[in-house]
Amino acid sequence: MKPLFFKLPKTENTPLRVQVDALPYFYDKLHFHPEIQITLVLKGKGTYFIGDKIERFEEGQLFVLGGNLPHVFKSDREYFEDEDLSVEAISLFFMSDIFGKDFWEFEETHQLEDVFADSGKGLVLEGKAFYDYFERIAKVEGFEKFVLFFQILQQILMHGERKVISSMAFTSPQRDIENERINSVFDFVINNYKEDITLKVIAEVANLTPNAFCKFFKVRTRKTFFEFLNEVRIGNACKLLQTDHLSISEIAYESGFNNLSNFNRQFQKRMNMTPKKYQGYISR
Repeated sequence: MKPLFFKLPKTENTPLRVQVDALPYFYDKLHFHPEIQITLVLKGKGTYFIGDKIERFEEGQLFVLGGNLPHVFKSDREYFEDEDLSVEAISLFFMSDIFGKDFWEFEETHQLEDVFADSGKGLVLEGKAFYDYFERIAKVEGFEKFVLFFQILQQILMHGERKVISSMAFTSPQRDIENERINSVFDFVINNYKEDITLKVIAEVANLTPNAFCKFFKVRTRKTFFEFLNEVRIGNACKLLQTDHLSISEIAYESGFNNLSNFNRQFQKRMNMTPKKYQGYISR
C-alpha cells in the first residue's frame, strides 16, 4: 500500500484551508501531502495508520499531522451501518511557512515551532476543548479566521498531554523502493493479522531474505516485525473488548492469538492492564 501523493484542491485564495467533512466514511487510502493538517474528529471511530503506528481513533480526538506524513483513517463500517451520516470532522490545512520563514525567528514563536517539529511524527490530543474554536472557524472568513487559527495553535501549545504517534518522521515525499516495501508489509499485516504470519512469509512480501528483512524493518520502524504485528493485534483486541458479545478467549483468537496466556501477556505489556481490567475500564 504505497502512500499516494494527495494534492489538496485550491477553492479559495488563502494560505489556510478549512475543510468540513460529513461523509459515510473518511478518505480511506494511505496518502500524504506537504501541508500540515490539524483534524478534529467530531463523529466516528475506527483505526488510524499514521507513520509507522496503528491505533484506534474516536470522536473527540484532535490530530496534528506534519507535512508528508503518511496517514489514513479507516472507519468502523459496522458503526454506521444503519446511519445516514457516519463521520464528521473539521480539518485545517496549511504550509509550515504560512507566515513566512522569518516568523519562526521570533522568540514568541519558538515553542510553537517545537510543536510543528513534533507534528512530523504526528500528535494526538484530547479535543473536547477545541470544539467551539473549530465550529466557529468553519463559519467565518477573512481576518477572523486567522484570529481563531492562532487561538487553536495557542490551545495546542498549552495542552499538557500531547502524545507523539509515530516513532519516525517523514520530511519529504516517500517514493523510494524502501517505502514501497514497508507499506506493502503494513498493508499485508492489516489484512492478514489474524493469520499465522511467519518470518518467511512476510520477508517474501517485502521481496527480501528473512535476515535482510529483519534488519530492514528494525531500521525503518525501530521495532521488530513481531512487536509491530502484536501492536496491530492488540489494537484489534481493544476494539473487540468494547463490545459484550465475545469472551476474552474468543477476542484473543479473533485478533490472531492462538494462545490465551500469550494474549494476556502481550496485552498487559502494551496496555499496562489485563484485557479483563481494560474491558471493565471502558464500560464505566
